[in-house]
Amino acid sequence: MLIVQAGTPDYAEMMDETQRRCEALGYRYTRHDLRPDPLDLSGDTPPCIFKPRFLEGIPINGELVLWLDADAFSVAPLDDLEEMGEYDAVVTLREPEYLGKSQPITNYLNAGVVGFCGAQAADFIERWLALAERCGNDQLALNGIVGKGWTNQQWMESYDTTIETEDGFFVRILPCSKWNFSDWNKQPSADAKILHFKHGWRELNGPTWWKDALRAADSVRT
Repeated sequence: MLIVQAGTPDYAEMMDETQRRCEALGYRYTRHDLRPDPLDLSGDTPPCIFKPRFLEGIPINGELVLWLDADAFSVAPLDDLEEMGEYDAVVTLREPEYLGKSQPITNYLNAGVVGFCGAQAADFIERWLALAERCGNDQLALNGIVGKGWTNQQWMESYDTTIETEDGFFVRILPCSKWNFSDWNKQPSADAKILHFKHGWRELNGPTWWKDALRAADSVRT
């Protein structure tokens, strides 16, 4: 398994911790440095599409390639992702109580954790990049590829299933509560494998909060 991240220097400490955790679990790790100001749109890689841009150049030869946002951490082995059958992409779906209730861009899938492994994985990334460049947002593009036109009920029924998209891609849909936890109004469950400390929560809780939350999560698992 290869873990991929990207971030500005402000995220270096967080990515260092993710690298340490991933390598301790036996996973390969690589990161990309973003320009100092991610909102400087004069650069070559607008922040809204940098994920598929970086992923596009990575060979996918039967190995799972997993993107983690710079503020996301594995707190448990991720090997289950390689034992879920065949798929081209694996994505994470928000908790049922949030489906269809937030901004249109963030209604359903969260692009902070996305994996690729399969015969059409490279084609999926190419399609994702093309749509992200057209609509201006990688997360909106991801939702459009996987569940374009879906009702809330269709999304609700898709947890822990593998679906075939209109473009013929096979996508495994997993719950954010376990694979991309970021709802810090509550505590993560003991089976949560990836914790995501988004910027707004870090601003609210202070600069060292994520370290304390990681230690608490680790203590539950030891």
